[in-house]
Amino acid sequence: MKETLEILVQIAQILGPLVGLFGAWLAYKQYLERHTVETYEKLDASYVAFLKFCFENPDLDIFEIPDKSPSPRDEKLKHREFIAFSILIKLFERAYLMFNHPPAINKRLERFQELKRNQWDNGWHLYIKEYCERKNFKEAWPIIGKQFDESFLKYMHDKNGLRDLSEN
Repeated sequence: MKETLEILVQIAQILGPLVGLFGAWLAYKQYLERHTVETYEKLDASYVAFLKFCFENPDLDIFEIPDKSPSPRDEKLKHREFIAFSILIKLFERAYLMFNHPPAINKRLERFQELKRNQWDNGWHLYIKEYCERKNFKEAWPIIGKQFDESFLKYMHDKNGLRDLSEN
C-alpha cells in the first residue's frame, strides 16, 4: 500500500506540471483567439463609424464610390476632405498592421490566420487600392501621409502606386 502511494505521488509530481503547462497553453490560445476577434470587431466598428461620417457629410467626396458631380471644392471643403482622409488612412494603417504583422504566436492559430488573410486580400487591400486611384485622395496623400508607419508607407507606394513619402 505504501509503495502504491509513493508511485502515485511520483506520477502526480511528473504529470502535475505537464497538466499545468497544458492548461496555461490552452488559456493563452483562447486569449489570443478572443484578442483577434476583439481587434477585428474594433476595426469593423471604426469602419462603420467612417461610413456614418460619409453619410453625414455628403458635401465631402470621401465615400468609396466617388461622387459623379461633386460640389465645387473650395479650400475649406478641401481641408475637411483632408481631415476625413487622415481618419480613413489611419483606419487603413490599422488594418494593414493587423492583417500583415500578426504576433508570431498567432501564426499557430491557422483558422485566424486564414480569416486575417481573407479579410486583407479580398477586402481591405482592394478597398485601399480603390481610394488610391481617386484624384482627391492622391492630392491629400503627400500632405497627410507622412505621419504613418514606415512599412505602411512602403505598402501604399509599392502596391498602390502612391508617391513614396518614406524618403521625404
